[in-house]
Amino acid sequence: MNIARGLLEYAEQNGQTITDKELLTRVTEAIELDRAADQILKKRAEMASEVESMADKELAKIERIHLKMPRHMQDKVKIEGRTVTIAQEPPMMRQGPPMQFMEMPPPRIFPPGMAPPPTKKPAINLSGTITSALKAQVSQNQRSLGTGSAPLATCK
Repeated sequence: MNIARGLLEYAEQNGQTITDKELLTRVTEAIELDRAADQILKKRAEMASEVESMADKELAKIERIHLKMPRHMQDKVKIEGRTVTIAQEPPMMRQGPPMQFMEMPPPRIFPPGMAPPPTKKPAINLSGTITSALKAQVSQNQRSLGTGSAPLATCK
């Protein structure tokens, strides 16, 4: 574009004093610019047709997927001509608490005169006590049987 503007400015300023050699050079440049513009237009038309074919393929693919969708999902996707629209769900509008909690305050907020629930006490670890109680019971059984601390016999 800058070359074309330069040629026009040169022709306006030096149109009467141009030599034959300069005229030939300027006409040759103008012809080259015209050819380049034609090539750009052809390339643009080719690219537009490629984009059109790609869009047709994508639309066909979307339509195939749309036909395989469950009915409730097909209602969310609308295909009108070459336009695909996905329905936008409005955000859930909260209009107060659910009906079952209308009389109750929200969690962690206690009405006047009501204290929070007591905290849970940590569990007592009785595993050592149980183990020692079992050992004592085993040793008592061994004493009553008269085996003392001898190992128990195994059956084959």
